[in-house]
Amino acid sequence: MRHQIIVLGAALALGLAGCETAGGGGDKMAALGTPLDAAGLAKEFKKGSKNCKWTKPDGSKGEDFYFKTSGPYSGDADRNMGDKTIQGRWKIVGQGFYTNFGKGKKALGDWHKVYKIKKNTYELHKSDGSKAMTMKCS
Repeated sequence: MRHQIIVLGAALALGLAGCETAGGGGDKMAALGTPLDAAGLAKEFKKGSKNCKWTKPDGSKGEDFYFKTSGPYSGDADRNMGDKTIQGRWKIVGQGFYTNFGKGKKALGDWHKVYKIKKNTYELHKSDGSKAMTMKCS
């Protein structure tokens, strides 16, 4: 009998957890819809290289220049923050948008999911769902 109560309790807890994560709490990620996939991102960037001004949640601002030097899904990038310019690279894989502005062979980049908010305006979210930045591109 004790075993049945434990199993019932575990099943109830998992069921309630499933309801919690199903978007019932006004989840902002659910409100954004589906992130752009590789084809959607390539379509958004189809007219050539993009210039994107961004703002992070902490208020820091900058500007990225994405160049299609390796094809429609990858290339080089420049990031301007104040009077500092950092060179890097970018690529699109599935629903992931990867940027790497680090230096050296061991520099890790960042993977983001991209949500289109309105024309030429995007939100980038980290893998944990937190907002990384808002970008306005031209």
